[in-house]
Amino acid sequence: RVPALRELAGGWSHTCGRSDEGAVWCWGSNVDGQIGRPEIDDAALLPVRVDVPPALELHSGANHACTVSRDTRDVWCWGTRFINDEPDPMERDLRAPKRVATSLPADARLHLTAWGACVIGDDARLRCWGRIATDAEGPIDLAGIDLVSNGSFSCVLDRDRQVACYAPSAAFVGGDDGDDDDGWRWRSVALPTRSPIAELFATHDHVCAISERGEVACWGDAMLGSLDLATPRLVLDPARLAQ
Repeated sequence: RVPALRELAGGWSHTCGRSDEGAVWCWGSNVDGQIGRPEIDDAALLPVRVDVPPALELHSGANHACTVSRDTRDVWCWGTRFINDEPDPMERDLRAPKRVATSLPADARLHLTAWGACVIGDDARLRCWGRIATDAEGPIDLAGIDLVSNGSFSCVLDRDRQVACYAPSAAFVGGDDGDDDDGWRWRSVALPTRSPIAELFATHDHVCAISERGEVACWGDAMLGSLDLATPRLVLDPARLAQ
């Protein structure tokens, strides 16, 4: 029987919930292992229990999920595109939960991206797994104090209040950097704001940065008018919408 759930997290085709006792239940598609039960081939129409230690936090990406355990603050993850130390780390799905980090510091925060996960500590150290780790065969280190992600790219705000995005090409983070290689990598974003960036925000199709003076600059897919522009379009260069 499914207990009362106090927290929900969902991806593109799955949903997970956490109870007061820390039990985790998931339902939906399991094509990529996103509900953490390898014996289920396609989908679970009803919630099924995931075999992880009692969870303090529950997070979800596009086709994966992670928990932070209550007693040891270990990070457990399952689903697609997750770094795995089996022979093909970038391609091998985790169809059952796996502990990917141990003893997360109390001041650290876990962020899930569309295809990976990152931990940010108070020292601005950003450790990432999954597709966001580019070609690394394990966690990579970056400097960051905040991170947001959508289906097209992930962006980090560093302690100098500069923004960089992990994107397939320069077109997704503003302009052309002269690199003909459209591979995924970190790229700096030039923002038309006059004061330091205070916070990032992301939806499924665009990202916005808010400065300390209240300036708002956004970029991404505005074809459906989500950025309130006079002419809906794909915004490749960040456009200032306020102040």
